[in-house]
Amino acid sequence: MIRDRIVADGAEGAIKLQGEGTSAELLDRGVRVCGESASFTYTAAVGPFDELEDVCGSYQVSKGMTAPVNALVGEVTITNNQLMPYPLGGVRLVVTSSSSSSGAAAAGAPQQLFVDAHCPVSSQGNILVPPQLVSSMPGTIRCVFDVPVDASFEAGTIQAQYKTVILNSYADGVDSGPPAPYSFSSNVTEAESGSCVDIWVKRVANESEVSEAELASNPGLSTVLGAMKSHMYGTIRSARYVSGRMPPVRSSFLAMPYTVCGNATIEWAEQYGPYTSNDCGTGVSLLAVTASDTKAKDRDLAHGVLATPLTINGCGFVPQVAIADIRVTARKQFNWGVEKLASPESLSLKYDQQGLVKYDILYTRSQQITGHKLQALVGITNPHAIPLSITRVAYSISRPEGQLPLTGIAVFVVPTPDDFAAHVSVRVLTNKGEETETVTLAPVDWTKATLYETGRCAQVSSSFLHTLQQEQPTPLIRPASVSGSMPPNPDTAVRVCDPVTYSFRAMYGPFKETQCGVQQAIIRAAVAAQGEPTDGSDNSVTIINVSGCPDALPILSLAPATATQIVSGYEWSVERSMKPLQTSNAPVVSAAGPGPGLNTAPVASLSMTASSGSVALFNQSITFRRSQAIPFVGDNTRFQVKGVLNIVNPGDNPLWLTNVEAKLSQPGAVKPVMTRVYCPMDYYKPSQWGKGLALLVPPAVELGGKPLSCTYSAMLSSAADVSLTASATTAPDGRWAKSSNSVSVGLKDVKPLTVGGCVKVGEVQSVVQLANNATLAEPGFVGSRVPKTPEQLCFTKTYQVIGQLGPLKAVQMGIKSRLATGQSVPPCGAVKYSSTVSAEPTTGYQGRLVNAGELLVNIAGCQAHS
Repeated sequence: MIRDRIVADGAEGAIKLQGEGTSAELLDRGVRVCGESASFTYTAAVGPFDELEDVCGSYQVSKGMTAPVNALVGEVTITNNQLMPYPLGGVRLVVTSSSSSSGAAAAGAPQQLFVDAHCPVSSQGNILVPPQLVSSMPGTIRCVFDVPVDASFEAGTIQAQYKTVILNSYADGVDSGPPAPYSFSSNVTEAESGSCVDIWVKRVANESEVSEAELASNPGLSTVLGAMKSHMYGTIRSARYVSGRMPPVRSSFLAMPYTVCGNATIEWAEQYGPYTSNDCGTGVSLLAVTASDTKAKDRDLAHGVLATPLTINGCGFVPQVAIADIRVTARKQFNWGVEKLASPESLSLKYDQQGLVKYDILYTRSQQITGHKLQALVGITNPHAIPLSITRVAYSISRPEGQLPLTGIAVFVVPTPDDFAAHVSVRVLTNKGEETETVTLAPVDWTKATLYETGRCAQVSSSFLHTLQQEQPTPLIRPASVSGSMPPNPDTAVRVCDPVTYSFRAMYGPFKETQCGVQQAIIRAAVAAQGEPTDGSDNSVTIINVSGCPDALPILSLAPATATQIVSGYEWSVERSMKPLQTSNAPVVSAAGPGPGLNTAPVASLSMTASSGSVALFNQSITFRRSQAIPFVGDNTRFQVKGVLNIVNPGDNPLWLTNVEAKLSQPGAVKPVMTRVYCPMDYYKPSQWGKGLALLVPPAVELGGKPLSCTYSAMLSSAADVSLTASATTAPDGRWAKSSNSVSVGLKDVKPLTVGGCVKVGEVQSVVQLANNATLAEPGFVGSRVPKTPEQLCFTKTYQVIGQLGPLKAVQMGIKSRLATGQSVPPCGAVKYSSTVSAEPTTGYQGRLVNAGELLVNIAGCQAHS
């Protein structure tokens, strides 16, 4: 096997070899490798490449005798009745011992040998059974075998088997039938093996010329080929035969074997050279040698290798370089754009009016030539007998005068700024530092450039936006209708290949009562060129000022309702007593109770003098009374339905509501049940257009965006399912608002309950001054008052207080109202005290109870003046 070069290129020397099972000896002009049965000698040619030198080779064959052995010799015939060649994966013999001298056989497990048969092999190294040519001539191959056996196989059986290429397993293959018996005790043919051998040679250029079977039988050949591959050595053939007798090539036509029947030395001489300057390098002349049994032509007895290294030097190792072609390309790019026109650009409308806007959307297209590229096809040829390692391919592209050339390293595709007249030059460098001459091609003809189009056609679309990604303070609206030719929405975009204009009209309005203010309509037109990664789009904004909207109607929504079956319940009542006591010139009520000498006997009416310090006293008694539990039986069985109504004021101003009611409908009922909806007392204010209180709902923004939650409760005698809606009336314009939803509740199998045991009680007080030129001190009370914040009460209770109104505090008047003395004018008129108490059962059918009382105190001693 070639291990290493001994000396540098160009100097006389030799190649060091090492063979398996041999010893190597370095000679003056080569290496002798000696083995047990054969040896070979070679001399390498060195010196200038233009000199001639013969290489003398010799192959020695030695003969020896071995002890007689038993062998099973024969052939296996395989036929093919198909019209196509039949490939085999292998043919083998199975020899089974039946000799009683075998210890294994005595133990019940017979010995077996598995030996491959020698079959004809195709040039691809496969075993092919020829096809049938005519019906009477099936395809046939013959495989020979020669199986040496020892004394343990004195008698036994033999069977042939083959495997297919696909299954590649003898277990799944075909056999020759029942094993045939044999015995060395009778019918034995004595034969002499290897008394004479035929010597054959085969020139080997590379591993592809050797079958796997040859490599397996000749390990030295496999070793040398592997060494040549690792050192990247090529093969060299001799120029001519010179003298001596050279063994024939085994596969050549009419080849006569070189037969020897004893020790022999075969010698011949071949001429290598002369060579050209392109042939320098190191190569190997490789011969495979085989010695086959003369009497058994297919039985090879020995194998060897003649490997003759040869170094040719004195020339530079450079490849041949040519520019096969220059391809030029460019891109014809179409650029799309979008323009929009709107007339008019803004509208001013009443909320119940309509306005028309005309739109024109233009999709435009332009084009330009960009992306010029040069692609050079460079051909590199190695004319030498050795491989060449290329380190780089350098190019240079000339540019207009005054500009530096484009240069680089690679087999290239070069982008260029434009279509300038360019010369392309290429040179190649090897790993030895050697460089080829520069090859230059004529100027590039850009008129023959291949143009690649992108973006000729595009997908166009448009749509009116209803939301924006970023926060948008101005509300977005969309037209009520569109007429004319408008580009489709993005989901159904259309393909256009020429500029196009779309014209259409959009009608805006009428608007909702809540849409007054500045609105905007945005139309987005988009164009996506085919083959381009990005899209183009543009927005057109139309400003619409909407005015004249009434106050927004409330938004009423019902929460899910609940139902109970009332089997008994408590009923509540509220009783009130307000009695005037007396008038005094000094405060007489404190936290400790009435002052000394206070007359608590009732009087007919109350009054106070206009002088500072005058007060009026009164007695107030409020009783919340609970009845005994009242059972409900028979037709009086009642079902209570209650729930929550949420009220939202979407406007900017407080909204007055009256007649806030819930309607309960049942199948078969003559008419629905209407029940009042109760909201928190803080939202009931004195009505500005009539008597009593009305519900004042603040704008939703003042409630933190939360609805005003109110409750309702109703009693029903039927067990049919209930459907609920709600409504309210705005004041003073009397517009009617209905709940945005309805809820249903079933009354079957509801939970029985005793209700009305407790109530939430509370009081709201106010003092209205009807006098001029005075302020009133805060009222004072002593006794048990109804709590301002509602509290739960579960039994009958009376709250009793003594209250004090006054004193009055006079204020300075303007100059025209002064008396001649310069004193302040005393106040005139009256003071009104009002008290409203409520009791709301926490459960039950009874509604919220409200009791209101008023007390008027006249101011005496008022003087008229001018």
